[in-house]
Amino acid sequence: MWEENFDKEQEVGSELDYSPVSWSEYFEQMEDVVVGPADSRDVFRVYRSGSQGPLLVLLHGGGHSALSWAVFTAAVLRRVTCRVLAMDLRGHGATDVRQAGDFSTSTMSSDVASVVRACYGEAPPPVVLIGHGVGGAIAVHTASNVNVPNTVGLVAIDVVEGTGSAARLQTLLG
Repeated sequence: MWEENFDKEQEVGSELDYSPVSWSEYFEQMEDVVVGPADSRDVFRVYRSGSQGPLLVLLHGGGHSALSWAVFTAAVLRRVTCRVLAMDLRGHGATDVRQAGDFSTSTMSSDVASVVRACYGEAPPPVVLIGHGVGGAIAVHTASNVNVPNTVGLVAIDVVEGTGSAARLQTLLG
């Protein structure tokens, strides 16, 4: 894996290998999770690993996919007993939804809650929402609206300041 080979010196002039790697090198499962009423179902691509401990719900940044969490997932699972759920957000990756252009925090937070509920039921294990960029804003919105039961932690990485400030203000004002 990349992380393990990072410190090894490359021979000058040697070719780096940029060929694609499989999701299965980093995650245990890939599945398409169907949510919503029968007449208008949305399908979200998710990647999962781990079977015990708290659930880390990983939300990627704009223009990325759940696979941007691959190296993080492999590294964290070597160090911590936990479960990981990384999902392709609406309009990204292999997700297929009716209103792919609806990027409102309300809709995307509902998507996160629906996917967690579809995968873990109404009482999921303790949840830590971790988001990068727009995923961080969605994580803040999801946590502040208590969309996902058993949320015990929140990590927002590199959230656009205006978005992060607005989400914090909304949380404070209720």
